[in-house]
Parts: sequence; C-alpha cells; structure tokens
Amino acid sequence: MRTYFLFILLAFCLAGSRSATATHVLGAELSYSCQGNGLYRFTLVVYRDCLGIDLPPNSISISSPVSFSLPLVSVQDISPRCSGSSLISCTPDANGNILGGAVSKSIYSTLLNLSGWGAPPLSGYRFSVTLPCCRPALSNSAITEMSVTATMHRFVDPTTNQALTPAQLCDNSPVFTTNPAVAYILNPADTVYAQHFASDVDGDQVLHQLTLPRDNFRSDRPYLLPYTLSAPLPGMLGSMGVGAANHPIHPQTGEIVFRPAMPGNFVTCVRASAFRNGQLISEVTRDFAVKIVTAYVGSPLPYTTQGLASFFSQRAPQIWKPQTQGDSTVQSFVRSFYAGDSIKLLLQSEDVFPTLSGDPINTTTWGPPNQQLKFAVLSQKLSESNDASVGCDLPPCATLNRLPITLPSVQPSLQFLGNGLPLGRGFSTLNYNGMELIWLPDCGQVRQHDHAAGAATQSSYGFVLRAADAMCVLEGATDRALLINILSKPILQAPAHAGLQFDNANQHFQLSWTPLIDTLTIDSLDLVNWGQQLSLVELRQKSVHRRMSSFHAYRIYRQLNYGPWHLVGERHSIYDSLFTDTSAFPQAHAVSYQIRTVSGCNLLERASNRMDYSVQNTAVFEAGKSAFMLSPNPGQGWYQIRLIDQKSLPEKLELRDLQGRLLHEWSVSEREIFGFELHNLPAGVYFLQSAHGNLRLKLVHRP
Repeated sequence: MRTYFLFILLAFCLAGSRSATATHVLGAELSYSCQGNGLYRFTLVVYRDCLGIDLPPNSISISSPVSFSLPLVSVQDISPRCSGSSLISCTPDANGNILGGAVSKSIYSTLLNLSGWGAPPLSGYRFSVTLPCCRPALSNSAITEMSVTATMHRFVDPTTNQALTPAQLCDNSPVFTTNPAVAYILNPADTVYAQHFASDVDGDQVLHQLTLPRDNFRSDRPYLLPYTLSAPLPGMLGSMGVGAANHPIHPQTGEIVFRPAMPGNFVTCVRASAFRNGQLISEVTRDFAVKIVTAYVGSPLPYTTQGLASFFSQRAPQIWKPQTQGDSTVQSFVRSFYAGDSIKLLLQSEDVFPTLSGDPINTTTWGPPNQQLKFAVLSQKLSESNDASVGCDLPPCATLNRLPITLPSVQPSLQFLGNGLPLGRGFSTLNYNGMELIWLPDCGQVRQHDHAAGAATQSSYGFVLRAADAMCVLEGATDRALLINILSKPILQAPAHAGLQFDNANQHFQLSWTPLIDTLTIDSLDLVNWGQQLSLVELRQKSVHRRMSSFHAYRIYRQLNYGPWHLVGERHSIYDSLFTDTSAFPQAHAVSYQIRTVSGCNLLERASNRMDYSVQNTAVFEAGKSAFMLSPNPGQGWYQIRLIDQKSLPEKLELRDLQGRLLHEWSVSEREIFGFELHNLPAGVYFLQSAHGNLRLKLVHRP
C-alpha cells in the first residue's frame, strides 16, 4: 500500500488549527495493581486529540471513594504515520500547526496505601476519575464529559468464609493490553476487527462487555438513536461465536466486529470484569471515541465486491485464525490446552488486498502487488528471546519461530510502527508471512487460588497478534487477540478393579488393582481437535500421554474397626498394581482398605468412585483355611460374604449356633458376593461354615 494515499486523506480530512478546538479527550482507562503490604498502584491512561488543548501538565485527581492525585508520568505520541515520517505528529510544525490524526497517550500513576481499609462493601470500592472537558462532537451520543472507573469488589475466602481486605487479597485488576485504533476509512464493504482485550496477571477469568459511557456525575448516558448499547457503531456485525446475551463484543477477547458505514466520531465503552472461583473480584472500564473518515480524490478506491475497484483497497492486512500443524478444520482465536501439553500454533498473516502500483482507472499501468508487512506478537507470556526461561511474568515462556519452520530458526526481532512505538516481537517480510508460537505450559501456569477449597480449574493468557503494512502503517494495522486457556492436569479416576487376600503364613494382607494405564480413554479436547489427528490410535496415544503426565501416585488407606482412615503406603508408578500390608493388626477388629489415585496439578485424591473392602481380622480365620470373608464382624443385623478363593468354593454355606444347630443355609453357585440379615436372631456367637465343616468362621452378632 502506497504512502501518499492515506496521508493525503488525513491531511485533507482532519487538518486543523491547534487554537481552534477544545481539549478533545478521545478516551481513557483506569486500572490498579497490588504492590504488597497494602500498597496499590493506580494508573490512568488518557488518549487525546493533539489538535486540542493540552491536558493538565502535573496531575489528575480521583474523586472517590477518597480524593487523591495521580501525577503525570509520561506522554507518548501514538499518531499513526509512515516509517521515517514526522508529518503527522503531536509536535507543531514551523507554523505552529498540527495535522489532523495526531494522538497522544498520557500516563498518570501513583501509589495509594490501603492497608488500613476494611473489606469492600457489597457494591465494592469504586474509584472514579472525571476527565477535563471535552469530548469531540459525537455521532452516537450527546455526552460531552468523560468518567472512567476501576472497582475492587468484595471477595469472600471460600475457606474461611470471611470477606478479605485489599491488603489481604492483594489483587490486580484487568489491564487493557493494546492501544485503541484511532481511525477507520469509510468503507461498508470492509470488515474491521476492533480489539479491546484486557488481561489479568492473576490468571482470573476476564469477561468483556459493552457498557454505557459515563458523564462527570458518574451517571450512565444512553446512546442517541438509532445507536444502542448493543449497536454503538455503524455496521455492527458481531464477533463469530458470540451469543445474543453478550452481543456484539466477544466476551473473552473483547473483539468488536463492524463495517465502517457512516463517517463521524463514535464512542464505545468496554467493561472488563475479572472472576475468581466464581466471584466477581474487579472491574475496569475503557471509554474511547473512534473516527470514521471519508476518502478523497487521490486516495485508492474503497474495496467493493464488484468491479475492478476491488483490486485497489485501503484494507489492513488479514490475520488468519491460529491452527495446529496439519489441522485445517479447528481454527479459533480461543484455544484450550492442559498443563503439560506441547502447544504449537501456526500464526499467519497476509495482505490479502494489496494496492497495485499504477493508476487504479487505467489497467495498462498496473504492476504486480508489493506486499510488505510486519507481523508481531505481544504478550506477558512471550519470551524476550527464544529462551523459554526468561522474559515473561511466570516461566516457562512462549517462544516464536519463523516460517517455514523447516529452515533454521531465525531470532525474532522487536518490530516498530512508523511512530517508533514497539509493535511486538516478530518478523518482517515480503509477500506472505507467518510464524509458529511454541509454548510448554506446566502446572505453574494454572494459578492456584484458594488451595484449601479447591484449585482454579484454568487460567487464561492473552496473546495479541498484530500485522501492519510495512510500507505505510497509516494504511492499516490489524490486531487480533488470541486467548489460550490452560487447564489443570486432568484428575484421574480411582482404579476400577481390586482384589484382597490374606497371606496366612506371613500374616499379611495383599491388595491388587488394575493399573490406570489400562483404563485411559480419549480426552474431550482431543475429540474437539480431531482434525489434527491422523487416526484413532493417535488420539488414544495423546490421551494416554496426557494422563500419565497427570498421574502422581496410588495411595493406600486402611481403616480398623470402622475408625478413621490412615495412610499405609504409596505407589508412584502408574503401572504398579500391588501392595502388601505388613502391619500388625489388633485382634478381633474389622479391616477395610481403600485405594485412591493422586493426580492433577494440585495432587488431588480421587475420593469419588473409591474402592472399599471390609475384611475379617486374622483372629477369626479358622486354621487359615477360609476361602471367604465376612463383614462386618462384629455386626448388628446385615452381613456380607465375599468369596476370595475361586479354586476351592464350597457348594453351600451354613450358619450354626454354638450347639451346632443349623439356622440358615445358602447355595453359593459361584457368586462372588452376597448378603444376608440376622435381625431375628438373638445376640451371640455363631459359626459360618461349609457343609463339611472344613471352612469355618466365627460370627459375633450384637443386639
């Protein structure tokens, strides 16, 4: 895309005098971060049209719930302009004028001590700041002032059921990770992906929603018809996969999709809400007015779906949905993986609508397209190099490889926009561009909130993909938010089968079970990503590997006389399936065993579907010849018989009293387990034996 096209557009469309306008605050956002010991850093970001009056040079005040000042820390010129050009800038030219389209980003920040504050009220601590006058004239709202908020909500510890103070909680609010786009070209045939992605360093789940802009009284102001909360911009489309309840913004990535169908200034307000263990914990808002400007003679023709004009366009580069190698079916900007998975995602960008050289009206002057673009990634999880141990907030970091990946890896460089601001880590190339995102997340990536009450099931990490026209970023830069959810390793079930027998010679119990490796099934994530698999065998192999990675141990617990459970042993191989209990047992006590599987990132024990076996103590075995077990013993009415020696089964079992009288008789018929009740018999001692008397157990029946 050629440099002078959009420059002419902006120069004619937005040019103005510095002295002829008001402040023209385009947008703002407020956030906070915990520094420890009750200290919180509050940061206000203000976006300003440089044609207006300057913002306060020293500080801006927050008015509630307490009044304090945010000193000015820095000012950045984020005006879109071509590389090496300073014509569109917040710095006045020799005549004291500033060209339209120049935008600055002012950052105000300070520390506030909240160590003496109690737990937030039910409505939360809502910090509000009202920006100095004024907004630009808006096409979708009559509001002239601007107020943005950051709210600390009440959080109740699930373990203690106590509401935590800010010092105890030490939470960080979500933070918007990219600058909003300043302007779009009027083009109803173009599709714009506006990104308002907010990330949370605590790993909390972030929900993005549209909200109403607020005035200086901190009151919500409705949009002017025909614009509404669900359609604040002209040509709203709605992000793919978004239901009606959250339309038109993508709840996880903050993406708004529309077609610039009407010129003007359009305000949108996005609320990013963070949730932890199902509780709303913090909220921040971003308020921003985007420009939609018309094209003038000398700029390329707008893209249309008909005619030769479709070859000439002001459209930005396209970013394709990330995919796994060999997978052309499952593509999404929201992907989920387990801790321990090997993540390899192909990130691809292309200038699918290049501007051909020559006269758009005269086809004989057309030359070949010249696609030059920069492609980069921005993330707190991205390494500063290709070393996965450095450069992110919680290693292991993600790294990048240049495509084609069959060639030797090329070190990613820090790409810059025309205004000198970092674009992110990536590559610059001619024509087609892409890279591979590599990440090997472990359990440390799943933030463990409220461990005693159960760990968080997943944490989310944002990767902002950005493609910019390398010849002139004025003509287009595209952002797309890639959200990767890292789930805790799957919790494995308890062993499905077990056996128990008594070694009379050594006075030991032996437990056996079926190893989990024989019962592993295909994971639901694999089924979702079926397209990347070559066969059902590969699916199973991947699931087996995932679950073997999750396994930690089998734990064997024993219970005596229906008392508390005690850990008596562990096995740390998933293939192991045998345990011998060499403990000395008290006489005349019932013995129960339980096998639990320990797995997942938190080494949780699988308590459900557990296997309990109650057996009679060695003292009530007669001459070590018993081929069956009786439980409970002593008992009070209901009893269970479990056969443990299928090689020497008696045909019948008899119940006799101390005088040898036959009270009951059962046909075994190779049944492994059967039960009976003795409610009608008086308390006392009875004998359970085979018909020939060679197998005999004493039964103690209590009232």
